[in-house]
Amino acid sequence: FAGAFAGNYALTVEDNSGYSASFLLQRPLRLTTSVSPLLITADTQQMLQIEGAEAGSGISLSSADAALSFIDIDGNDASTITAADDEDAYNLTTVILAADALAPFSSVVTASVANVPDTLTTLEFSLPVSFTVNVTDNRDQPLSGVTVSLSDDRFAQWNLPTSAVTDSSGNATLMLPAESLTLSVAADGYQSRNILISAAQTNSAQVTLTAADAAFTLRGIVSATGFDFTSERPVLTLFFTDGNSEVLSTTTINNSSVRYLWQGDLSLHHPQTLSVSHSSSGTLTADVDTSAGEQYLNINLISSADTSQTTVVITSSSGGGGDLGIPLALLILLLIVFSHHRRNTT
Repeated sequence: FAGAFAGNYALTVEDNSGYSASFLLQRPLRLTTSVSPLLITADTQQMLQIEGAEAGSGISLSSADAALSFIDIDGNDASTITAADDEDAYNLTTVILAADALAPFSSVVTASVANVPDTLTTLEFSLPVSFTVNVTDNRDQPLSGVTVSLSDDRFAQWNLPTSAVTDSSGNATLMLPAESLTLSVAADGYQSRNILISAAQTNSAQVTLTAADAAFTLRGIVSATGFDFTSERPVLTLFFTDGNSEVLSTTTINNSSVRYLWQGDLSLHHPQTLSVSHSSSGTLTADVDTSAGEQYLNINLISSADTSQTTVVITSSSGGGGDLGIPLALLILLLIVFSHHRRNTT
């Protein structure tokens, strides 16, 4: 159906023997909301959307809870409205949902129009939650002037701000719905971070930003030739100049390739070498170049099962970022050949 689909329909079914049966079909209006969840906020633009009424017909709206009212864009009462004339959009007609309450509530909304069965829907409203992000540097000192923001078109309908700036204590507060959201934390001179806020999280989060000139990222792919990582993954160990080390986690690309990533603050941990080991190819140690803010270090391990040598190809590039598809002109190829001497048994 297009345009006015709501109403009462008589349907008669007749078979080849002359027997017939009649049915009455009642098709109500379609009621939806323009945003979810519905929040209790001032000057909201949350809409009730009504489809299926005959163009120009009067639609009456009522709410079982007095905390919910219907208004137009000028703030006037809109409990009785006229259906729009837009057949392609099923005569879509909208009103603003104005909720005035201090606690969450639900209300049954009834839409009535002539010659159409009443349409009922239950709308639930919740309060936004005050969420505070505390931002510090790597020395636990509060950072002021940091922007905490998110990109979400629904906030315009809720009439809620999408960004806040930290004060002298490093705190920035936003009003948020109780659901999962991603916040961006950014400041001049620091490496930006994204944090995921879960629906079940408390009303605060702690974020540490790393100075841009001290931030370093090491990433790359370890691949295998002549064997695979199905039953055994390569072990990647990053060694630092202070003698400490860290085993890096990997994510599977396919049976013969894994990806790794390390991000940190050079003032706290300064990478020196990366060790990659696997029982089918021995152990490789490659130097890490921290002169740029980021280094790609791709390693191809070649099986030593049927040869006295294992060849390991390292593809390395230091630069300001981008995808692993970097120009070949920037690649430095290092071939490191490990000779495995077999002991003669007599």
